[in-house]
Amino acid sequence: MTTLDEAEAEVWSTLGVAPVEHRLHLATLDIDVRVQEVGPADGRPAVFVHGTSVSGTSWSSLVAGLDGLRCLLLDRPGCGRSDPLPAPRDVDTFVEVSDRLVVDVLDALDVATAHVVGTSMGGHPAIRTAAGHPDRVDRLLLFGWCLGSPGATAPLWIRANTLPGVGRLMNAAPLPRRVVVAMLRRFGMARAIDEHGLTDEAIDVLVALYRDTDTLRNETADGPDLTSLRGGWDPRLVHDDDLLGRIAAPTCLVWGRDDPFGDADAAVDLAGRIPNANLHLLDRTGHAPWLDEPDRCNAITQAFLQA
Repeated sequence: MTTLDEAEAEVWSTLGVAPVEHRLHLATLDIDVRVQEVGPADGRPAVFVHGTSVSGTSWSSLVAGLDGLRCLLLDRPGCGRSDPLPAPRDVDTFVEVSDRLVVDVLDALDVATAHVVGTSMGGHPAIRTAAGHPDRVDRLLLFGWCLGSPGATAPLWIRANTLPGVGRLMNAAPLPRRVVVAMLRRFGMARAIDEHGLTDEAIDVLVALYRDTDTLRNETADGPDLTSLRGGWDPRLVHDDDLLGRIAAPTCLVWGRDDPFGDADAAVDLAGRIPNANLHLLDRTGHAPWLDEPDRCNAITQAFLQA
């Protein structure tokens, strides 16, 4: 049985990359997190914040193809090799963590400013960092739907997780590989699986991640209820126009038209609320655009963050 360490090592080995691993203590949150560093130490720093129930390794195929950037892949609290947040894990605490998380990481690394890259749930702290700490963010790059996007409705199968016992049922036993693959398809990664943008080695990482760590439990059964069955996303999570209008950093959105969390109209709406934002809408692309369109997303990322 492959361990998480072995599975991650295999992914990085197939990409020809050997990340440097940091264990950082975040002073404000008082927890330890893992950051994997890829690229030259003197390159322009870029913090990558992943989505739900994965880890920083989920960015591996994207960052492996970037040149000249010091890519800092954070494991969000409770995910991968990072400590979970202490109780209470409620929506208000989630928002407070979003406001501080990236800044705490930069402080722990003694980095003054950096690009910030976010996706899905990781887009929430990315956006709030750019709005609340404009002096720390050089450029903001968002992949796919991001938590807090105005007007987006949580899919019913996400809202169903708020029913009593559903989250714990998901964590009752290690998930078989076929169940993990089915989850990924539902999350909008069918094309990535079928066309091997999401490799077998990358899927092995997720199977081991759910078996060897409490990532899935921390994000579901023990995490805050971010949705309600009838109401969708908790309104406290949604970014208002005042917050989005405070984003001073040049911003780029890369969004798949087939993203199950937000359609093209939601992408246009979010881009229109952020000053200095430009939008790339990709056809036949789901929730993780860099897996469906690796070459195009690599080129967009390289050009935007090195501009």
